[in-house]
Amino acid sequence: MTKHKGLKSAVLAIAAFALIAGACGGSSDTATDEATTETAAPAADPCEGSELKLGLAFDTGGRGDGTFNDSAARGAEQAASELCFTVQELEATSDDDRKPNLEALVAAGNNPVIAVGFAIRWSN
Repeated sequence: MTKHKGLKSAVLAIAAFALIAGACGGSSDTATDEATTETAAPAADPCEGSELKLGLAFDTGGRGDGTFNDSAARGAEQAASELCFTVQELEATSDDDRKPNLEALVAAGNNPVIAVGFAIRWSN
């Protein structure tokens, strides 16, 4: 047990040192007094034209409940920004909303559709 405790302490100390050293490091860019006459073209949006769509079907509770629903939403938002897709969310307000919400997300062209919640299960 103490062996693992010492290892954890060492890893935490190295991580803290790396963060501090990185924050204290100077800029590697060198400043010049020369003015450039060229202007850079605006960067193209890498997500422009992407038609990928993800559907998130939340069970009752949905976003803002401080649990895995919020984690799923944050993860979907981060992935959407990095991988260039849109996210559509629907939340069940009653038990009867689960299946229609899933069907609506599919009908809207979302692929994949992710069901978030313990009570959402596959049935025919």
